[in-house]
Amino acid sequence: ETVFSKLKAEIGPDTSYRNQEELSQAINEWIHFYNERRIQTKLGNQTPLQYEQNLVA
Repeated sequence: ETVFSKLKAEIGPDTSYRNQEELSQAINEWIHFYNERRIQTKLGNQTPLQYEQNLVA
């Protein structure tokens, strides 16, 4: 539920989209950011991708 509230806050009602495809693209870009590039304090101020790469290295 927290993820959905963050999504709505960041790409939500103040942003207009020309069509459903444009909205879908914005959501997919946000999900990519949230899952891979967002810095997280619980991961030592790393992105999830950086954290995963450091585990594998």
